Amino acid sequence: MENEGKSLRFRGECFQKLQRHLLGNPHGSEEAAFLFADWMPDAQTGAVKKCRYLEDKEFEYQSRYGLELAEGVLDDVIKQAHDLEMSLVEVHSHPFHSEGGAEFSSSDWTGFQEVVAHILWRLPNRPYFALVFAPDGFDGLVWLNSDDDPESLSSILLKNDEKLAADQSRQGRG
Repeated sequence: MENEGKSLRFRGECFQKLQRHLLGNPHGSEEAAFLFADWMPDAQTGAVKKCRYLEDKEFEYQSRYGLELAEGVLDDVIKQAHDLEMSLVEVHSHPFHSEGGAEFSSSDWTGFQEVVAHILWRLPNRPYFALVFAPDGFDGLVWLNSDDDPESLSSILLKNDEKLAADQSRQGRG
């Protein structure tokens, strides 16, 4: 099979539930979830096996333009990924339309600088994924180890073999 870039595969109803959770907030606030995925290096694909949709009480701060996890939440999900022996996938929403489609914000990039190396250290030999969803698409990144710049997540693969392409490329960002 020709390598078409990194992808994330969903099964069952997880993807639809994730979209409802991320983009269905009646107040228009950003939402977040963590997914746990088996990494298949030969296929360059993470297979999502478990989803954790964050609740309001798991945020220190939450608005239309940003969010911050409550103390201990990140440690809990890292431990869960460790116990499951899976990769961690951070997902959040930008609940507004933008001209260029979904894209990580400057605040997102600052957050990556603060946590990615720590997550990869706590979860060795497993990539870390980050996704952002907007009403008009998604963007995704994959870190294979802490010394590398992230690579673009090229697609999401759904249970019916539908393939969703990401909105952005890694070039020119960060």
